[in-house]
Amino acid sequence: MTRLCEKCGDPIFEVFAAATGEPICCDCYEGDVDPLHCVQQDAFVQGWYAAIEQRDKEDREAGVTDDALDDFMLTYPGGEP
Repeated sequence: MTRLCEKCGDPIFEVFAAATGEPICCDCYEGDVDPLHCVQQDAFVQGWYAAIEQRDKEDREAGVTDDALDDFMLTYPGGEP
């Protein structure tokens, strides 16, 4: 579920919220964190998960029972990206 900004009600990018520690959107934030970087990072992470989930779906349809996301997380340095 997407969290909403406490000031204006717009969606909050989770990477941005984690970077700022505040439940507000990029437009309402007045600080040192670069909102564009956070938005780009959030889009990258969402795209990355979507690609892994698509691969898992295709594998399941092909009869492969291995879970690519779980395997990748086990080999990714430090766990989740």
